Amino acid sequence: MPTTRLYHFLLEDHYTRRDEVEQVSKLYIERLTEIASLLQNGDAQEAEKLIKQWGIEL
Repeated sequence: MPTTRLYHFLLEDHYTRRDEVEQVSKLYIERLTEIASLLQNGDAQEAEKLIKQWGIEL
C-alpha cells in the first residue's frame, strides 16, 4: 500500500494500535526527509522516482 494511503488508513482505523501509528509516522517522516534532501541537492529526478515508488502524495 502506498505510504500516504497507509498512513491515513491507520489514522482512520479505530482498531489501530498507537505503536502502529508511530511506526508508520516515523517511516513517513523518514521518506519525506529523504525526498527533501534530494530536492535540496538538486536531484529532482531521483526525488520524483522515490515519490512515485513510495506512493507519497504531496
